[in-house]
Amino acid sequence: MVIPQVKVTGTTDLVLDGTKLKQVKTVTPKKTENFSRRLDYYREFKDGSSVADTSLIGDGYDSIWTAPTTAPSDGEQYLTARWRNQEPLLSVAAGGQEFDDLWIMPGSAKLSEDDYTLDVIHPGDGLAEDYKGIDAVGKAAVVRWDSDDEDTADDQIRAAQAAGVKLLLFVNDLDGRLREPIIKSSIEVAGLSRTEGDKLIASVDASTTGSLPLRAVSRPDTDYLYDLVRTWKGRIPANPVYAPTTGQLARVETTFRNPTGREVYENRYDIHPWTTYQVGTNRLSTAGAHRTDYVSTDSTFSWTEEGELQSLSYSASGSVTYPAGSTTDVEWFGPVVRPRINGSVQPPVRTGDEVDVIIPSWGDSGGSHANDVAFGSTGAQETSLYRGDTLLAKGGAGVSATVPAKKGVYRLVHTATRTATAAFPYSTDTRTEWTFTSAAPRNGDDSEQLPLVQLDYTLPTSDDGKAVADASLLVTPLHLQGGSNAALNTRKVELSYDDGATWTTARLSGRGNGKVSLPLHAPASAQYLTLRVQAGDSRGNTVTQTVVRAAGIAG
Repeated sequence: MVIPQVKVTGTTDLVLDGTKLKQVKTVTPKKTENFSRRLDYYREFKDGSSVADTSLIGDGYDSIWTAPTTAPSDGEQYLTARWRNQEPLLSVAAGGQEFDDLWIMPGSAKLSEDDYTLDVIHPGDGLAEDYKGIDAVGKAAVVRWDSDDEDTADDQIRAAQAAGVKLLLFVNDLDGRLREPIIKSSIEVAGLSRTEGDKLIASVDASTTGSLPLRAVSRPDTDYLYDLVRTWKGRIPANPVYAPTTGQLARVETTFRNPTGREVYENRYDIHPWTTYQVGTNRLSTAGAHRTDYVSTDSTFSWTEEGELQSLSYSASGSVTYPAGSTTDVEWFGPVVRPRINGSVQPPVRTGDEVDVIIPSWGDSGGSHANDVAFGSTGAQETSLYRGDTLLAKGGAGVSATVPAKKGVYRLVHTATRTATAAFPYSTDTRTEWTFTSAAPRNGDDSEQLPLVQLDYTLPTSDDGKAVADASLLVTPLHLQGGSNAALNTRKVELSYDDGATWTTARLSGRGNGKVSLPLHAPASAQYLTLRVQAGDSRGNTVTQTVVRAAGIAG
């Protein structure tokens, strides 16, 4: 609750009236459950000062509320609500109830994707002795959680597993939702609120058979998700509801590539003009999974996206926006992996006579993704800066150098090698050479971004990174965000199927803005694709990039 503006001329009473609270909520086109919520308040005053508050809403709460206000006359106020809603991982209904406050407990196994009809029983306290004489095999069991002794849950889970229970439901003995870490289980374990859980227990106990039919729908890897943001500027309305239609959202087809089954932690952060930080809760997904995301498209903010492939890779996008009604494919952790700079890392800059460049060597298939983790193997990097043919400085993942003030042509050469692994046998050797022109900024120690042209690749591959022999490759040259707007071009693409021993120049089809497409035409004996690309812009800045074993070729 806020009072956006108070004029104090003497003793003043401030009244925050909770009876006027209104629920801040979203209505999604498809059925969802909430994964995370956040509420931001930002107040800006005419003198330039400001106040900001951000609250992540904890798991124990199923709603967020605020009080309506008028718009302030001094400055501006913004209320931002952020929801990440997903297709329910587990939906349960029994005895005329649908349990919309259900949480899967951290540490729980998950039922295979299917629709289930089970009998639900109430085996007393749910300990081993309570299952004696009860046929619990293949059934659901509902028992009470003991918040005074949470170790009891370990015994209840072990007892349910030993009795053959398929689904264990814990009823909270305190107010609010129940989502507590548990021992690693071989059955699915979920928590219910006390309100809904007590009703279920009462219905089971009142049954003449000691059980009720229960319907469960399991979607362990959710097929769709909503990333939604709504900002109210000025007044906070009496009905703060965000109910976008599918056409008002953008569709992002999200795929987590190689290797199948490994854990993925990912998030999509909303970045506003008044925030310089990222706030959110990482979501656990699975490599090899595909998901359709529906995202807000308000032009007043942008997204940044991150994905961590357990122990192998950490990738991050730059600033991203999606137009309403659009469909965009976003891939993570697949080929073509190569050096890629974006807005998530320090930009390559010249400050006075100092040049500083850091190059993430292992950007993945998602276009504008930067990554400096070598996919779980030993990696080596070397970066060299030349003015003409004169070596100025050498470093590892980047380079810093003092350069002459006078305008000159520079070469930046970055090599990166990694040991092939069974999980990711690709991009074992890359070499990227940029040429660019630079002079000292006109205003002394000002910083200017270096015009390093980047290359993105779109190549359809299987989850294990293999393309079919006649696959089509799309090559896209790009400027860094906030950099040059010179016209881009792709001059030459060469293909090799023997790790660069011999090369074939590909025939290119222009796709606009410097993009080109080409068929691979891989020979029957090919196992890997190696690439060499030359691109640049109309101001003479160029890039030549070689990627050995850029992708596999399906046999």
